[in-house]
Amino acid sequence: MSGHGAASLWMRTEQVPHYPELGRNWRADVCVVGAGVAGLTTAYLLTLEGRSVALLERGHIGGGETARTTAHLSNALDDGYPELEKFFGEFGARLAQESHTKAIDRMESVCAIEGIDCEFTRVDGYLFQPSG
Repeated sequence: MSGHGAASLWMRTEQVPHYPELGRNWRADVCVVGAGVAGLTTAYLLTLEGRSVALLERGHIGGGETARTTAHLSNALDDGYPELEKFFGEFGARLAQESHTKAIDRMESVCAIEGIDCEFTRVDGYLFQPSG
């Protein structure tokens, strides 16, 4: 795994498949760079549309930032919607919220369609004001 940050539960417990380096020229409709959750999802959705996809990753599949997450999906963004609204207006903040919500819905549907037993569960989320 990459050398930044502490090893997460996933990094310590999961066996990640390894694939050989690209040994010849390939042709594909689309090239997706990065095999984290975003790249894997993008490649998956493109294949559903009938596209041929080359998925390139310099490290490990699901490595990098993806390997260091707590595996929660949220539409409560780090900067908060008032901050996003300052920079991108009400429409931009709403678009961010809607896109994150739709992404969560899509992940849930992929789990159901593909029969992925990952214990996907919707739970309430809470934001806390730090002391001071």
